[in-house]
Amino acid sequence: MEKHELDAEELEDEAIRGIRLLLRPLEKPAQERVVRHLIERYGLEVGRTSDERPRSNNSVERSDSKARARNDSDVDPTALLRSFSTAAELFTATGPPATGPERVLVIAAHQQIQSDDDSPIRAQSVQEQLKHLGYQVANITDSMSALIARRPQLVVQTGKSGRSRQARKEYKVTLEGYRAVARMTRATAQEETT
Repeated sequence: MEKHELDAEELEDEAIRGIRLLLRPLEKPAQERVVRHLIERYGLEVGRTSDERPRSNNSVERSDSKARARNDSDVDPTALLRSFSTAAELFTATGPPATGPERVLVIAAHQQIQSDDDSPIRAQSVQEQLKHLGYQVANITDSMSALIARRPQLVVQTGKSGRSRQARKEYKVTLEGYRAVARMTRATAQEETT
């Protein structure tokens, strides 16, 4: 049996796929340290170079953010998320997510979509669902705050009972939050087909 040798393009795609798989379980700060180390270790210049080839649809990730935004705005992300009857199904379809805030966003989006009256979700119920799935986050408030701090916001705080930091807080997932979860499900589906 003849061994197939990879060409430069295939090697590059394999390297990207491998790095993504290794980075996925790490928290964002650890991911950044690893990437920074690789850049420094290999003396790489970061930015678009003149010899950078356009990524095909089969590549791990598309670099054209305008096309991604256009595609996201054309599709109703809530319709995709409603197709998952349980939080576990959606969680599995997204990878499962690598970081605490991403995990929180997926469960919050599912709870928000499944509520009939579009009422706010409570951080405690998100944490309980994550605990049942085996992915409890260390601090639910910090994860929610990270989602609020992103621009555009993925989650907004709608209420709070009590005065302390431990007060019961209520949140709503924004349209951008739904789009982010929909992108995670599409990215996972694309990885499985490649």
